[in-house]
Amino acid sequence: MKKKYCYGSRLRRGAVWLLLAAAPAGLFSSLSLMPVGVYAQAPATPGITLDVKNITVPALLNEIRKQVGLRFIYDQEELKKLPPVTMRVKNATLDEVLRKVLSNSRLSWNVENGVLVIKRGTPPPTPTNNNTVTEQAPQLVTVRGTITDDNRQALGKATILDLKGHIGAFTDESGNFEITTSPDAILQVSYIGMEPQMVPLKGRTSLKISLVARNNAKEVVVTGIVTRKKESFTGAAATYTGGQLKTVGNQNVLQSLKTLDPSFIIVENNMVGANPNAMPNIEIRGKSSLISVQTQSNANANQPLFILDGFETTLQVINDLDMNRVAAITVLKDAASTALYGARAANGVVVIETLKPKPGAMRVSYNYDFRVEAPDLTSYNMMNAAEKLEYEKLAGRYNINRSTAPLYESQILLDELYAKRLTNVKRGVNTYWLNEPVRIGTTNGHALYAEGGDNQMRYGVGVNYKDLNGVMKGSGRNTWGANIDLQYRKGKLNISNKLYLNGYRADQSPYGSFSDWVKVLPYFEKRNPDGSVDPYLDIYTTSNNQVDTAGNPLYNATLNSYDYTKSQAISENLQMIYDINSDLRITGGINITSDNATTKTFLSPMNTTFIGQTAENRGTYDYDEQTQYGYNGNLMLSYGKLISNKHQVNLNARGEIRNEQNNREAFTAAGFPVGAPGNPSFAYGYEPDGIPVYTKTIRRSVAALATASYMFDRRFLLDGSFRMDGSTSFGTNNKYSPFWSAGIGYNLHNDALLRGVKWISLLKIRANIGLTGNQNFQGLSSESVYGINSSNNQFGQGYTIRNIGNPDLKWQNSMSTDIGADMSFLKDRITLTVDYYKKNTDPLIALVTTPSSTGISAYPFNIGYQHTSGVEWNLKAAPIRNLRKNLYLTLGMTGRYQKSTYGGFLTMMEKQNDLAQDNNSLQRFRDGSSPDAIWAVRSAGIDPGTGTEVFIKKDGTKSFDYEAKDEVVVGNAQPKMEGILSANLRWSAFTFGMNIRYTYGGDVFNQALYDRVENITVRKVAEENMDKRALYERWKKPGDVARFKAINNFTAVKMTSRYVQRNNYLAGESINVSYELLNKPWMRQAGLSTLRFTGYTNDVFRLATIKSERGTDYPFSNSYSLSVRATF
Repeated sequence: MKKKYCYGSRLRRGAVWLLLAAAPAGLFSSLSLMPVGVYAQAPATPGITLDVKNITVPALLNEIRKQVGLRFIYDQEELKKLPPVTMRVKNATLDEVLRKVLSNSRLSWNVENGVLVIKRGTPPPTPTNNNTVTEQAPQLVTVRGTITDDNRQALGKATILDLKGHIGAFTDESGNFEITTSPDAILQVSYIGMEPQMVPLKGRTSLKISLVARNNAKEVVVTGIVTRKKESFTGAAATYTGGQLKTVGNQNVLQSLKTLDPSFIIVENNMVGANPNAMPNIEIRGKSSLISVQTQSNANANQPLFILDGFETTLQVINDLDMNRVAAITVLKDAASTALYGARAANGVVVIETLKPKPGAMRVSYNYDFRVEAPDLTSYNMMNAAEKLEYEKLAGRYNINRSTAPLYESQILLDELYAKRLTNVKRGVNTYWLNEPVRIGTTNGHALYAEGGDNQMRYGVGVNYKDLNGVMKGSGRNTWGANIDLQYRKGKLNISNKLYLNGYRADQSPYGSFSDWVKVLPYFEKRNPDGSVDPYLDIYTTSNNQVDTAGNPLYNATLNSYDYTKSQAISENLQMIYDINSDLRITGGINITSDNATTKTFLSPMNTTFIGQTAENRGTYDYDEQTQYGYNGNLMLSYGKLISNKHQVNLNARGEIRNEQNNREAFTAAGFPVGAPGNPSFAYGYEPDGIPVYTKTIRRSVAALATASYMFDRRFLLDGSFRMDGSTSFGTNNKYSPFWSAGIGYNLHNDALLRGVKWISLLKIRANIGLTGNQNFQGLSSESVYGINSSNNQFGQGYTIRNIGNPDLKWQNSMSTDIGADMSFLKDRITLTVDYYKKNTDPLIALVTTPSSTGISAYPFNIGYQHTSGVEWNLKAAPIRNLRKNLYLTLGMTGRYQKSTYGGFLTMMEKQNDLAQDNNSLQRFRDGSSPDAIWAVRSAGIDPGTGTEVFIKKDGTKSFDYEAKDEVVVGNAQPKMEGILSANLRWSAFTFGMNIRYTYGGDVFNQALYDRVENITVRKVAEENMDKRALYERWKKPGDVARFKAINNFTAVKMTSRYVQRNNYLAGESINVSYELLNKPWMRQAGLSTLRFTGYTNDVFRLATIKSERGTDYPFSNSYSLSVRATF
């Protein structure tokens, strides 16, 4: 028996693209539709009753939509051209109403799968029995599936379109869909802000589809206080999904973020290298402070503010945060986006959102991350045994007439010493010490998360653990965490609760500083023939009966010394949203945190450091416990309304309170018996002149915030905010400070002049100005602090001043300006975001050294200002985008240029400059100079006749005499340009990505040249290994043209321009490959829905214009990683 089916002929390509692009977000009015030929009949709809007079067609359709329950797609500008409508009907069909309204227009309509599409074309004929085509029905199947983003978050209102049968469907709030189509259909899946996918069914009836975010296509900006549509936002902000972060690496979110965003800079610390326990030094758009005041929360004055799920958190928490929990990170850069945080926002804001539970049956996801790290020692260029002995001979180490042998009165003893070491070299002793303290480090990370519930109540429970073993033996970091997420929605009420538990144990290497191993002489053997380790590599007696020794660092590493920190923290976040009506909303939240960190360090009394000291001073035990407790709460009233489909208004009023208390207890015990364990009860007492330490710091703040935004016709944009902050961090006479911002913007792509330009997808210009503050000066200055003397005298105990408060200390505020543009062309094949910014911080806060007679070391006060300006950009191009083959190739370039200058110091910082010069610091605080300027005396090189350095004075004349007053700026550590070059390829389930960092125009002081090529003292010649350049590139005889002074010249060396070099480099920051398996039969049998494998390499190569030692206390590393994600 044949059944009757109603069919329409195929939709033209324009209508297909319309349904793809327009459905998810309601932006239907901005799209144009192409004409079509024959149309299917509209399905039955509820009767329509209307009584309207002189109403516009769009308004009429809005009334119809409320009655029939369909989704509408139409060109609003086209419908505005139609005359007003007056109509009175009762229980009419949709087809009847549309014929009355559109019969005299060139528009047609069609209803498919709950969507009414109105487009240009001939209106459909009046239905008759002849319009029904009777034919054999093809085989159809019902396909069900789920669509998520790359974080496995459900995508509601995503579009599914059958390219063959032109049947469409939408996902519900849980990301689920159902569509009836042919078994061999090809489904096109799309969602605003996501790369579309082509999915051949091949007979499958169950699908799980994951969409990847387009570059810079996040449709909303999450500020941590309010969520704004990107099209109406005038600030500079960039959002990256958790999936994007994990395409870069699986180390932590901070390391991935520095690759993705050009303004987020992790300042390379050449001392700590790849130490897993060293917190990164982060800057967003440069520095804004003179000093880096380390507080109990490990915050420094230039560190950005971190917001986790709506509440402030610490760098430590973000560094240890499980990457698999992250849904998205937003970097707020300018005043329009950061002024919401007032006194805490001058350094930028990083907002982290964690994943929210999805409704449905319980789902379990598991992530395994494995990483291998290899120490990178390629930058070290140390002498071998023969070279070191030859260098010592040329330097006069074994010549009684040279100052290099001050302890010897007999040339015979020196000859014997040389012969002994030459014998070692001849018999093949050439010890490579650098590999002794290092190893191949491994990391194993596990994360388990279960979620489920319904649309009213959802839950999520997760645990994670990471065991990180650093590349130096004995170093490591074990982190653990647990979280419980609950969400309750009913009617107008939405309550969410997030409970975090986390902790870590951080172990420092018992092998000490890596530089100690770099210095060891290569003609000594590590161990005795029987494998035992002696405390000394060599012991010899001089002619005046003095004992000279060479310590063995390997011996100290075998002792029972330790250095570790343990921490536990808990954070409770409760947030509530209540929709008073469709326009008004009230939001409130409270956060309670508690953290405890304890550091214990024991140095064995057998350590060679204590040679020559009495038993009462051998061995030390350090105990340092820090506790933090805090709470903060907020309440906000929000109003939002779209008026006459043209005027979008949003208003917010918010109040905040914060309280933070930090306690610290510490002491040092000294003197332990030989062989004693690291137990303080074995100590003889406190360290000489030492007493226990106890401090308590309380910081409170309150704030009131008001924001307003306005958008006209989706084109003109206005933003504004005002905030009043009160804090105890500054002078008692300046407890409150106002902060504000104002911004404007224009969506040119929505203007009538450009709306018809098909190759322009986005063209937005914006500008803003505002005032923000910096509050990273906890406990620095607001009050004077006194302490009780630990000693007693005939007058009793006395009080001493510990800190002088400055009651007039002003807030350190920054006036920021940003002008930017967001562009997208050729259907998002080319995207570009560019920003020019200026920031003026005035006044600065400085800690100035005070005379010892005051009893304190420094005093805070306001001085000077700092100007910072720069340009940053993010360019993406997709030369290949083949939807049918799911093939995409994206090339990218991010970058920034920045400069800063000081001013207003006059001569008030000269004492600080003198101290910096005495301490061999290259930084100066002078008007017109940069915070990154390198100050030194210019050098004309080495005189070929004498082997001594020739200096250039300020007036340009040359001299053999060094004078500090001749120092000038000889370089700048700030690169002229730096950023990332990227390439990303996706082909079906396979992806490949590469990110290469480039840096051009920055200067660096090459410490290796200063410490291991020159500036070599008599003692260093005898006890330390040197860079090969000290042997091969130093001046040896008259007439030599050499870069470095005479090999036997041991006079003190001052820092000059000879050691400053241009540091241009390319570095392989991240290379990744991944493959995802979906809907395989064997996976369904195993209960798996998705399985993804990702391999990474990070920091695998570095091509630089200079050769300098990298990682002096802890070496850098090259890492290779594997990540596996399974969803059940």
